[in-house]
Amino acid sequence: MFIGHYAVGFAAKKVAPRASLVLLIAAPLLLDLLWPIFLLTGWEEVRIDPGNTVVTPLDFVSYPTPTVF
Repeated sequence: MFIGHYAVGFAAKKVAPRASLVLLIAAPLLLDLLWPIFLLTGWEEVRIDPGNTVVTPLDFVSYPTPTVF
């Protein structure tokens, strides 16, 4: 999970070469820091289900979806 977020930061450097690499890597990782808050507020829902996947026992039940106005 984290490797993919670092990859997004490194790939964004090619698109925005003048931007700071630290900022480009920190931006995707910020969502990882906000995720526990999303769980506590009920905005996202996760259930622990051992054996659900090979890597993690987390079953992501609901994600917030953007609404189109």
